[in-house]
Amino acid sequence: MPKSFPPFQHPSHQLLEENGFKQQKYMKFQKRCLNDRKKLGIGCSEEMNTLYRFWSYFLRDIFVPSMYNEFRKLALEDAAANYNYGIECLFRFYSYGLEKEFREGLYKDFEQLTLDFYYKGNLYGLEKYWAFHHYRGQHSQKDPVTKRPELEKLLREEYRSLEDFQAKERNSNTVKEGN
Repeated sequence: MPKSFPPFQHPSHQLLEENGFKQQKYMKFQKRCLNDRKKLGIGCSEEMNTLYRFWSYFLRDIFVPSMYNEFRKLALEDAAANYNYGIECLFRFYSYGLEKEFREGLYKDFEQLTLDFYYKGNLYGLEKYWAFHHYRGQHSQKDPVTKRPELEKLLREEYRSLEDFQAKERNSNTVKEGN
């Protein structure tokens, strides 16, 4: 008689469960993901993508500076190799994580990376930055956060709504297809 498989849960899910974080489990999971990334190459490891998602969610609730620094470092390495999944997870972390608990140092990192990627032609960070400010103002009584002048100008003059981002994306796709 065939036996049924035991219920399987990816280690990243177990680590996100309430009171489920165990340093030893995390270290094993992290090592497996990093080894997979090294073996398969940047952008080719689903395990690494899972680690990016894990960091994006976990750090919103439990901020660990060394974990954040590793997240940021690897996401930037991947982005330098034209693979943006990690940096997109990082931008989501900034947007949602800062809404949950504002941290000045993270906010400054968010602004700097937003500008860096904007100047490279990548709007994803700017869209998450816009969303952070838009929803923070709508859903809370929190004090407004000061924006860097370059970002303030972009949000005031060019990117006032999600539709502005979508229009810019459509226009850039049209230009790419035309060449």
